[in-house]
Amino acid sequence: MGEILGVGLTHYPGLIAPDEDKMYPLTRLLKSDKISEELKNPLTWPEAMRIEYGEDDGVSSAKKHRERLVQGFREQRVALDEFNPDVVLIWGDDQYENFKEDIIPPFCVLAYDQMDCTPFTLQDGTARRNVWNEPSGKVFHYEGHPAARYLVSTTSSNWTSTSAVPVPRFSLIGWSSILTPAIPSRMQSSTIRRTAMIPP
Repeated sequence: MGEILGVGLTHYPGLIAPDEDKMYPLTRLLKSDKISEELKNPLTWPEAMRIEYGEDDGVSSAKKHRERLVQGFREQRVALDEFNPDVVLIWGDDQYENFKEDIIPPFCVLAYDQMDCTPFTLQDGTARRNVWNEPSGKVFHYEGHPAARYLVSTTSSNWTSTSAVPVPRFSLIGWSSILTPAIPSRMQSSTIRRTAMIPP
């Protein structure tokens, strides 16, 4: 009998950035002319938001947030290693990356033999500051698993068809996959008896 371990974690993109940059969505909004000056005034914000923003534009809160999440990731990684899965399924959303107006399937198995990604390079080619001070062009290489194609063949029938992509349609890997911090560095075998499932 097969076993399944479910692991839930975030792919929050702010974690890749230094703590000083994590409040960028808010600080960018505060400079926008699309909201009123009244709403930009911290005195009008909810109390919890004012406390989190503090006197340093939220940097102290960002550090505490990272500490909590990293501790949780480490505990999840220990559980994943102890489970010793044969294959890991990572669930993520495609945000106008592989699929555009030409075709938008309800879900799709990315059945890649291998994939390379550069998470520290933005779509326009510029560098993304990262908390590890890695070079923007650093390439991460991941091997696929035969289980991906097996899932497609076993879940398709005369009544349904499972979408699959054997190679990336574009050079970009969906950021929800790139930023999943528990991608294991190894798989145990091609025999699927223990499966770990990681939703975003």
